[in-house]
Amino acid sequence: KYTVVYRGQISEDPAEADVDDSNAIAVATLRMGYPIIAWGQGQVGGVPEGNDFIAVAAGKNHGLAIRSSGSLVAWGSNSSGQCNVPEGSDFIAIAGGAQHSLALRSDGSLVGFGNNALGQIDVPEGNNFVAIACGDYHSLAINRQGRVVGWGGHNAYHECDAPEPDSGTSFVAVSAGSYHSLGLQSDGTIRAWGSNNQGQTRIYAG
Repeated sequence: KYTVVYRGQISEDPAEADVDDSNAIAVATLRMGYPIIAWGQGQVGGVPEGNDFIAVAAGKNHGLAIRSSGSLVAWGSNSSGQCNVPEGSDFIAIAGGAQHSLALRSDGSLVGFGNNALGQIDVPEGNNFVAIACGDYHSLAINRQGRVVGWGGHNAYHECDAPEPDSGTSFVAVSAGSYHSLGLQSDGTIRAWGSNNQGQTRIYAG
C-alpha cells in the first residue's frame, strides 16, 4: 500500500502513486498489520502485543509471527532454541515444527533454528525458495521451479521424498504433518506422500 503526500495532501490510492511526479514530496510503501489472537490449550499465553503482524505460524508448543517491519518474534516453549529468532527485517514466511522453526527471507534463502537432532534445520543452500513448511521432525520448501525439497526427520515413511509435480503443473503450496506431507499443484490438485497409517495421504475426490 502506498501513502503519497502531494504538497501536503495525503493520497492513499495506489493508482495515484507516482514517484516521478514533481508534485509528490514524499512516497512510502506501508505493510499493514493486525493483532494476534490465540485460543485453545497450550501456548496461548505470552502472545506479543501490537497490531503490526502480517503472518503467524504455530509449532507444537511455540508460536511465531512476522511484524510488518519484516522482523520475527516467537513465544512459548524454547527448550531447543525454537524461539531464538534470527535478526533481520526481510522475512516473508515462517513455519514451526515440534521443536524447530523455519523462516524464508525475501531474497529466497532459508533460515532454520531450534532442534537439529534429525537435521531438520540443515536448510538447503541458495536463494531459490518461495514457500516453506515444518512437520514435527522434517522440513519442506518449494523452489522457484515449482518442486518440493524435503530434509530432516527419520524419513522412515518417505515424508521428505516429494514426488515430481504432474506434467504441466508445479507446486504452489506445501504443508506437513508428523510423518506425512501435502503439496498443492498449480492445477488445483493435491498430492500427498509419507505415512498413510490413518489414511492421511489418501486423497478423496470432492
